[in-house]
Amino acid sequence: RDAGHVVYLTISTGVGSGFVVDGRLLIGAHGAAGEAGHMAISLDGPLCACGNRGCLEAYASGTGLVNRAREAISAGRTTSLADHRGDLEAVHIAEAAERGDLLAEELIAQAGTALGIGVRNLLHLFNPSVVVIGGGVSRIGSRLWDPMVRVINTDALTPYRKDLRIVPAELGDDSGLMGAAILAHETTP
Repeated sequence: RDAGHVVYLTISTGVGSGFVVDGRLLIGAHGAAGEAGHMAISLDGPLCACGNRGCLEAYASGTGLVNRAREAISAGRTTSLADHRGDLEAVHIAEAAERGDLLAEELIAQAGTALGIGVRNLLHLFNPSVVVIGGGVSRIGSRLWDPMVRVINTDALTPYRKDLRIVPAELGDDSGLMGAAILAHETTP
């Protein structure tokens, strides 16, 4: 609220984003601005649903976490996640990490690191005063947030970190609906 320069990320099944610049939502030439989920984090990273490798979404989304867990299980990693192989969801990975499952902890830490790299890139592009992060995966908590903040604090250039606030979405899962309603209101004659 009351911030003229905001980056919003929703980390859920995928990774969505929106950018407010000078108090206005950035729409793009064809209404498609904000695909931060398909920003490359690593050129040789995991395959993303879009067909590219190393997208933020392939690391940090619920789908990305599940895909990477399944790959590790297929490669023979020992994990309690194998019990959920057919119905594995991000919530199972979060629960397993809480119980000390090493693979689950590793996947979430990697997702947090990738998220930190993505946020750092967005800081350098948009120089926001606030980064708002929402979505179901974002509620994993400190196992995800700590590596993200560590990357931002170590890798983002100082001017971009100055007075930066990184906050959870206050509206929870309704944030996207509210944003769509505001956009519709602003663009309807």
